[in-house]
Amino acid sequence: MNKQEEIREGIAQYNYYYPDGKPRIRKNWGLLSVEEKKPYLDVARLQVFKLHSQGVVIKVDRELPKCVFHEDQMLMEVDCPLHNAGYEAVEPLIKTVEADIKQLHLLSNLINRHSMENKSNTPDFILAQYLSSCLNAFEVATQKCEA
Repeated sequence: MNKQEEIREGIAQYNYYYPDGKPRIRKNWGLLSVEEKKPYLDVARLQVFKLHSQGVVIKVDRELPKCVFHEDQMLMEVDCPLHNAGYEAVEPLIKTVEADIKQLHLLSNLINRHSMENKSNTPDFILAQYLSSCLNAFEVATQKCEA
């Protein structure tokens, strides 16, 4: 399980328990079936997507690359000035193809521009994720029909 999946799982577990620590179903998280976990993981995925769309990243424990300088015909590898300025190595909260992010952003903007989220009182990014999932499911279904 990569770091992004661990975060999504942690958010799903947080959503599963009431604020007083009691589970919403009379089972602890580790005893739930995949089907019982699914609604909590779906909500967590939407929450992670919203955080990602707002620029949230994960700080990772790895070094920033070294900077190479030319000095008197010699190459010197030194710590980059970024290190001293407080920059850290980060990864995106969601590892996905850039085109998928762009598609979701465009769908979200289209929904928002036409106020299509007002009737259901659902945030545009959730509707965009839902529509994208529907399109992907339709693509899989049509490929199976053609096969």
